[in-house]
Formats: sequence, structure tokens, C-alpha cells
Amino acid sequence: MQHAVFHGQHSLSIDSKNRMLLPADVRRLMQPDRDGTAFFVVTGDNQKLWLYPEKLYEAMGAEIPRELAPSDEQLEFDHLHYALAEKLEWDQQGRILLPSEEMKETGTSRDVVLFGSRDHLEIWNRTDWEEHRKSLRARRKEISLRGKQHRSAQGNIQGS
Repeated sequence: MQHAVFHGQHSLSIDSKNRMLLPADVRRLMQPDRDGTAFFVVTGDNQKLWLYPEKLYEAMGAEIPRELAPSDEQLEFDHLHYALAEKLEWDQQGRILLPSEEMKETGTSRDVVLFGSRDHLEIWNRTDWEEHRKSLRARRKEISLRGKQHRSAQGNIQGS
């Protein structure tokens, strides 16, 4: 099943009640029958807040095989990615309420950049994103080459 492909970047502010406006073009990308009408927020591996469309997040969870006696690693993964996740619905103005505990844990400030990362959105402090963006641009050739090598290797694995 296809899902929204998130792209672009938006400089935003989080208000004193931890509400952040989802840009209209992001909300328009979301098709309720395909993506749902909410996001799940988790702390990503990079210690930033990640927003997954509701139906994609649920589908990802359903893809992980259930075991009668899951391993300790599987239990920890489930605790990290499901117990600590929260469902966020936007209000009539298009705002979502970010959990204060996760904002504190990730050091998320009031001035942020929301950007698309293919299947999810990420929320970064504006200054952190600017530094990272400069680094990405400076390493453009290297990153592109590694991406091509990865895709080539994936193609070889799937073709086996």
C-alpha cells in the first residue's frame, strides 16, 4: 500500500502550550483512507521527534511477527517504539500538541524545522538543522555515492 511521501522543510514555532502548526501542504498530503487522520510521535534513532502517519505506523507494527515468548531485544524494541509513542491528532487550526516529556528528552526548543524524510516527518531545533543541512550539502557527492551503492546492493540481494 502506498503512503504519503514527505519532503521539503518548514521553519516553525512551538507555542507555550507545546502546539505546533502542521503546514497546510503537509496536511493536504495526508489522505484519510490511505494515511489516517493523525500522526504517531516517537523519538527517532537520532534523538529527534519523528512523526509517522497513523496508518503507516500501525502497518509497520503489524508487520513485526508476534511471538508467544518474545526475546528481550524484541521486548525492548516494542517498549521503545510502541509504549513510548503517542498518537497526535491535529485540531481545527491544524495544530498538534507535542508531548512535553518527549520535547524535554530530545531537547526540542520552540524554534524548529519540520521536514520530510520520505515516510515520516522530523522535528529538529532550527540551529541543529541548519548545521546538519550545511554538512549534507558539503558531503553531497559522498552521500549520493553511498546511496547508489546501497540501492545496488539491495537490488542484488532481492534479485538472488
